[in-house]
Amino acid sequence: MVSIFVGFLIFDLISKHIVEDNIELGTKKIIIKGFISFFTVHNFGAAWSIFSGKQIFLIVFTIIFLVLMIFYYIKEKSKSYLFNITYGFILAGTIGNLVDRIFLGYVRDFINLEFMDFPVFNIADICLTIGVGLFILYIIILTFKEKSGEKK
Repeated sequence: MVSIFVGFLIFDLISKHIVEDNIELGTKKIIIKGFISFFTVHNFGAAWSIFSGKQIFLIVFTIIFLVLMIFYYIKEKSKSYLFNITYGFILAGTIGNLVDRIFLGYVRDFINLEFMDFPVFNIADICLTIGVGLFILYIIILTFKEKSGEKK
C-alpha cells in the first residue's frame, strides 16, 4: 500500500507541476492526435466541477473522508493484498487533489481525451477511479466469501 500511495502521489504532483510549467493555462498540447492531449485547467470544484467555489467544504469533506478511511483500514481484519492496493490508490488520489486545494485553492487538471466529450482530469483522478473500482471488487469478493462461509 505504501509504495503505491507514495509512488502515485509523487507522480501526480510532479506531473501537474511539469505540465503547468510547460503548457500555458487554457492551451492545448496534442500528445496523440485524435486520442489524447494536455489541456491545462484549474478546477475550483470536485468531479465535473460540482461544488465549484466551495473549497472550504471540499477540504473539510476530504479530511473527514480520510479520517474515516483510516479508521476503516485499522478496523478491517483481512487487509488482503487487494485491500492494501485499493487503499494505496484511494489515498494517493485523495491526497494529491487535497494538496492542490489546500495550497492553490483549486485542482490542476490536464489530461484531455480527444476522442470523447469528457472532463479534463489528472493522475489523482485516475488513482481515485482505480481505487474505487478495486474497492467495489473487494466488497463483492468479501460478500461472496462471507456468504460461502455461512453455507458451510
